[in-house]
Parts: sequence; structure tokens; C-alpha cells
Amino acid sequence: MRLTLLKNAGFEVAEVLSVDLDETEHKKENPRDYCLRVTKEKFIAVSKLIKTQKAILITSDTTGIVGKKFLHKTDNDEVIRKYMHLISGKKHKVITSICCGIVINNEIQEIRTKTVESTVSVKRMHDKEIEFYVRSKQGLGKAGGCTLQGIMARYITEINGSFSSILGLPLYETSQLLNSLGYR
Repeated sequence: MRLTLLKNAGFEVAEVLSVDLDETEHKKENPRDYCLRVTKEKFIAVSKLIKTQKAILITSDTTGIVGKKFLHKTDNDEVIRKYMHLISGKKHKVITSICCGIVINNEIQEIRTKTVESTVSVKRMHDKEIEFYVRSKQGLGKAGGCTLQGIMARYITEINGSFSSILGLPLYETSQLLNSLGYR
């Protein structure tokens, strides 16, 4: 999704790299700190994989929060079902952190960060609606098991904040960070 967002916003993307990190929250870590920490860890790890002499690197991480409970990326139907019951009839927060920076010869030269918080309100979902959504598999791999696109759009009553951030990359803030690094 992030690649699509960047391309649709007119950014040129040379390469997409990914790393496998332990994204477990630390004890008593607040959601904003968690999201920023994971994003920075991704930035550091990916910077070592870059094959070009000079690159502008963007990393991000998104998590959902309901009450004090983290809603991480989902990997199975049971987790999606559990998350849908948690957010049904409630507002939940979606937090996305981004890191943009310049990497030269695998050394980080400059780095800028930003964290964006948005709120999503979901109608009270009936069990049949939750099962319909779970069976669709659209929530797999999504923070909180929820995406604004597709079936879930039927159940979202209000969004406050950045639409693109909820999808995984706050484009306005990303653009501002890139501008501050000299990328237009």
C-alpha cells in the first residue's frame, strides 16, 4: 500500500526493501514511542541494505490502539475477529511514524521523523458483519486487522486526521520531511 501511495502522489521510487524485525512493544512503552522506535529501527536496518552510493530512504510503521491495547498487524482470522470485536462501536487511534533521511555509502547522514495520530470511528458491528469481514481476508497483514478500503469502509462512520496515514503513510508529512532534505 505504501508504494502505491507514494507513486500515486507523484514520488519516484527506485527500490523497495524490507527487513524482518521484532516489533514487540517494550514493557510500559506508549504507542507513539513504540511506533517511532520501530520506524527508526527499520530505517537503520534498511540503510545497511542500500546498494546505491547515495539514497533518500523512507521507512514507516503503523499501529492501532483501542484504550491501552495495541492492535498490531494481523496474521490470522482469530486475531482479526478479536480486533473487530474490540473496535466495534468505538473510536480507535491509528498511529503512523515515518523516518526520512539521506544515506551515503550505507551511512546515515541526515534523518527526520514525524508521528501522525488519527482517529477512526466504527459502527457497532453485528456478529454476521464481523464474520463477513473476517472471511474476506482483507484484514490480514493490516494494523488492527482493519483497512479503510474494501468491505471495512461499510462500517467506518468517521475519520479524524490523515486518511493516507491511516492507510500506512502520511503523504503530506512525508512530503514535508523530504522537502526539508532537499527532495522536491
